[in-house]
Amino acid sequence: MEPETSTMKVISRGALLTGLSLLKPEDRFDIIAFNDHTWRLFDETRPATVKNIREAQQFVASLRADRGTEMLPALKSAFKDMMDESFLKQIMFLTDGAVSNEARMFDLVESSLGPARLFTVGLGNAPNSWFMRKAAEHGRGVHIQVTDLQTTQKELEALFRDMSAPSLQNIRLRMDEAADTYPRQIPDLFGQRPLLFVARQEANPGLVEIAALSADGESWAQNIDLATATVGEGISKFWARKKIESLGDARSRGMDPELVRTAVIDVSLSHDVLSEFTSFVAVDTTPARIKEDFLKKVKLQGNLPQGTTWEKFFGPKTATPMLWQAVSGVVLLMLALALFIAMRRRVGQ
Repeated sequence: MEPETSTMKVISRGALLTGLSLLKPEDRFDIIAFNDHTWRLFDETRPATVKNIREAQQFVASLRADRGTEMLPALKSAFKDMMDESFLKQIMFLTDGAVSNEARMFDLVESSLGPARLFTVGLGNAPNSWFMRKAAEHGRGVHIQVTDLQTTQKELEALFRDMSAPSLQNIRLRMDEAADTYPRQIPDLFGQRPLLFVARQEANPGLVEIAALSADGESWAQNIDLATATVGEGISKFWARKKIESLGDARSRGMDPELVRTAVIDVSLSHDVLSEFTSFVAVDTTPARIKEDFLKKVKLQGNLPQGTTWEKFFGPKTATPMLWQAVSGVVLLMLALALFIAMRRRVGQ
């Protein structure tokens, strides 16, 4: 766990306390904190006794946000614990800071995780999601990104509860070897969380077998007869998006960028899905006006100024207005003449 550097600190502490409360006496646990250095509550996992849980609660309450976020040593410390075959090792990686050295950290996950399960939680908008998503996918766990303060506590509590109730493990999809399936590493089934994967195969596979281990270690299998499956719209596009995502991951892991670009364009154009190298232009070929519906010229009456009526403008015409205009003109002329004469008299004095 990283000491929090945002308003998520109270919520993440509450989530950890919830996780502690869900531990059973037969479980084992430890908490690893990190900023610019790493330190642990215990030196190794210990039984979830009342005394140890109380000490863990005090440890969580004492965490403070300061200095940097060196995540790699914390992951190494989590991976070094010895695995006991009678336990299912689960690692929760929770941070509200930006993940650096993504490729190096993912290499560590690939080389050191082993049979453990890795869960990743990004709090807020700071954590970049590539490592978080891919680490959880490779670790057969769950990744969640929580940004809404109103739902964060609820989402984290639900995740801790699902972690405590694994349903199926080591899930394997048995199809033709040529089938292109995503995600490559099918995660475990936890609690009520649905498990979604998509596969593409040229030939009709007939039966698809899903095999797994139940929570008590018993073998479980289910056959799906695709002959009875219904056709669904959008499945090919869903597969194409996962394929493009996988190609992007391959580029991040060192695949030739030009080969990735060519493959992405081919999948994008074949399935009509967007990518970083393609875009689509929508062209509307529908006529704006059908052929028989041409505009017709219509003489429309305009709006009149406020305070006027149609009768004043378009009503019957008489000579009365002209007479009044003539009389008004004579009066004004007489006034002007009187003023002119008055001015001359004053000048002549």
